[in-house]
Amino acid sequence: MFTKHILITVLFFIAVLLIKAQYAPTISEHQIALGSTNVEEIQQVLRGDDGHIIVVSTTRGNNADIKGFHGGMLARTDLWVIKIHKNTGDTIWNSRAIGSTGWESGTNLPNDVSANIGKDGHIYVAAQTNTANGDVSSIHSGIPLYYDLWVFKINKNNGSLIWASRGLGGSQREEGSLIAGSSASRVTQTRDNHVAVATNTRSNDGDIRGYHGGTDMWVVKLNRANGDTLWTTRALGGSADEQALGLINSIDGHLILAGNTNSSDGDIKSTNGGGDVWIVKIHNTTGDTIWTSRGLGGSSGESLGNLFSDVDGNLIVVGTTKSSDGDINGFHGGVFWGDLWVAKLDVVTGDTIWFSKALGGPGDEFFSQSLLTQEGSILIACGTDAGGGDINNFHGGIDFWSVKIDASTGNVIWKSDAIGGVGDDALLKIDTTCDGGYILSGNTTTLDTNDDISQVNDSSSGRVLWCVKLDKEGQKEWDKTWSDGSLSSPSPPGTTSFAPTGGYFFQAEKGGAIIIGESRRDLPDGDKVVSGKGGGVPDQDLWISKVKWFDASFVSDTVCLGEKVSFDNTTQASSNVKNKIKWIWSFGDGKIDSTFAPEYLYSQSDSFEPRLIAEIQCQIDTVYGVAIVIDSPQLNLPVDTTVCQKAISLVLSASQTDISYQYSWSTGDTIQQIEIDTPGLYWVNISNKTCFASDTIFIELGQKPTTQLTPLVDTNISCIELPKLSISKSGADSYQWMTDSIQSGSTLDKLKPNYLLILRGTDTSSGCNTMDSMALEIDQPTSTRNTFNVMAVYGDTTIEWSIHNQECSVFVPNVFSKSSSASNTNFKPILTGIPSSYELVIINRLGKTVFITNDYDEAWEGDVNNSNAVYSYVLSVAYNENVIKKVGTVSQVQ
Repeated sequence: MFTKHILITVLFFIAVLLIKAQYAPTISEHQIALGSTNVEEIQQVLRGDDGHIIVVSTTRGNNADIKGFHGGMLARTDLWVIKIHKNTGDTIWNSRAIGSTGWESGTNLPNDVSANIGKDGHIYVAAQTNTANGDVSSIHSGIPLYYDLWVFKINKNNGSLIWASRGLGGSQREEGSLIAGSSASRVTQTRDNHVAVATNTRSNDGDIRGYHGGTDMWVVKLNRANGDTLWTTRALGGSADEQALGLINSIDGHLILAGNTNSSDGDIKSTNGGGDVWIVKIHNTTGDTIWTSRGLGGSSGESLGNLFSDVDGNLIVVGTTKSSDGDINGFHGGVFWGDLWVAKLDVVTGDTIWFSKALGGPGDEFFSQSLLTQEGSILIACGTDAGGGDINNFHGGIDFWSVKIDASTGNVIWKSDAIGGVGDDALLKIDTTCDGGYILSGNTTTLDTNDDISQVNDSSSGRVLWCVKLDKEGQKEWDKTWSDGSLSSPSPPGTTSFAPTGGYFFQAEKGGAIIIGESRRDLPDGDKVVSGKGGGVPDQDLWISKVKWFDASFVSDTVCLGEKVSFDNTTQASSNVKNKIKWIWSFGDGKIDSTFAPEYLYSQSDSFEPRLIAEIQCQIDTVYGVAIVIDSPQLNLPVDTTVCQKAISLVLSASQTDISYQYSWSTGDTIQQIEIDTPGLYWVNISNKTCFASDTIFIELGQKPTTQLTPLVDTNISCIELPKLSISKSGADSYQWMTDSIQSGSTLDKLKPNYLLILRGTDTSSGCNTMDSMALEIDQPTSTRNTFNVMAVYGDTTIEWSIHNQECSVFVPNVFSKSSSASNTNFKPILTGIPSSYELVIINRLGKTVFITNDYDEAWEGDVNNSNAVYSYVLSVAYNENVIKKVGTVSQVQ
């Protein structure tokens, strides 16, 4: 009746997930189909020592992805191993088909195939075989339905076969394989790094000794290097049936074998009747029995679900019971499996430390898995088919249910509600999440939104994969369904409606998860369809899908320096996920930001590597981009210009020499510089396909001033004074005389006898200038010659003047008075010309100099305290070469 309720007989493994409460995965990155045109069925999926995913499958095909198939008629099977990339879901390698022309793992009993990762990282696989050829060197029986145990080792780097053991067992049947290690496995690498495998046997020959009857449990230890047998145990059990269901290492380095027993003799110390759980401790070096437990349970029958060690190394046994006596109290009911129960045993002695109360409701609890939580408690997950007792809020069919137990006391910490819909919800796997919560996973036949089923993707498939997230207190946070190898796409038209028949959910180390399952149809993947290898029923492929809770991405600009870079956040996520993501931007220059889509101004031109970290507690996506900031073109035409030439020739340059720039002038030219010959408005645009610059220049034709020099000479000058020169006509509004010095104004004084005279006239409104020049030759007058000539050469014109100069003379008064009524109140000689040198000295009667000057305009004011006195003077006046000296007296009267 168990198979009536559990529609998908496949483990649904979910590793520690990169999620946070309330955020279900929503993004499908891609999916692939692997296999042949026949049937591939997953046997076990596990994580390798390098984090990549190992899939062990059976196959019946010999094409597409399958090479070297050994089998033949009657749906015979080989084994096939695939390594899947931990982040992308892509295939790293797949082995050839491994086996014989017979059946490998063809009994369809629980744990037909078991696998584990050794401490060397290689893959150890245990199965059954019934034919001695191909990869199987020998077997003990040739009867088709009689199988031997068979073990092989696969290279973790390339999938090649390192060794395969001979058939192990006897002439009857060895059923199921357990490679010890994890709690649900029967293959392990022992503490001394060899391989221990458990199976069930009906043989009493070959490798088997001490057979008791029915089915006994049996363990063999193999050399890890070559697969040779190191030791075997004797057959373990009694005259009825025993079934090996768990093989683990103990804390002290030995092996713990656990299973069910229906015997009350042989190795079985005591039982409660109806079938109990039984445990054996085996010496790792010899294979001898160290101790056996009593039968655990009650009179109506128990079954082992799981075996593992707690934090102290003692043994935790989890199972189901239909008893209400013996070790069991508080039984609620159930016909097929009954309630859950938990026991703790001393690893040294095998004695029972405590038994829990029965856990469940009036119906059956279908055990799925148990585990030791991060804080050391025991978490059990199962399916339940009735409400009442410990079960609240039952929905119908079969629901998910979980319970958490204190490992020290066996007391219940919390119980979840029943979780499900009106159909059957088969719980297959539970695991912890990084935030301290739990993931329950399996499948549901509730094909529309109902109760705890938030949504389904394909109502025609009959069943869909289903995950439920619980918080650390057992409260539901979210659920999610998958079908047809797609998160949301409907079935493609014309395909047969079969959902994937398994799902192993693995954390992708760089965000998201890898789902591995089986499917019998082409798989829709967004806008495309991933084609299957087979042709429909009964063909079946492996299905691999990469999913994420969100997919972080962004796009950034290439901009000019001085412009802000816009970061377009293109992260794919559902709205409630996107609203809760923490955004951490790093712009590549040491600055960070936490907004959704920032704009950022870089301070320099360069190629930067911005980074976005998107995070919801445990899931983190890190993506990188490129932001390019380039210098703007440098463009600076001259200021607006006025030219004075009637015919101009002017070079305009855009002042940028990089050949990658593009130029566009108003003249139609596309070069860096142009030459123009007419006034007007000119512009240029320059670009490097991202940055642009432009400038203009206005060139105006100015009016050149007309300036005419006409020397106007004053002929009425005295003594040896030279003439002055004035401008008679000019179109300029400012002037500069340039001789040996520069003098502004319209008149130039104090001409020199012989030099070149240049006049520059400027029109300030236009900025235009004009130049005129004149050469002067002047006869220098003397004291004996008061007439001299002036000649000016102006262009082609020569002008001459004859200038009469008055005679140079000196008159010295002989008296002056300080009285205000006097006509001369001071003493100063009177000159007719301007001397070239001059000196006047006044001496009193005592011979003391009282006044001296070289300035012919300076007078002596006399002695205010000494009137009616006589003074002597000495006067020297020079007119160029002519020097006049006078000596005399002058009286100062009252």
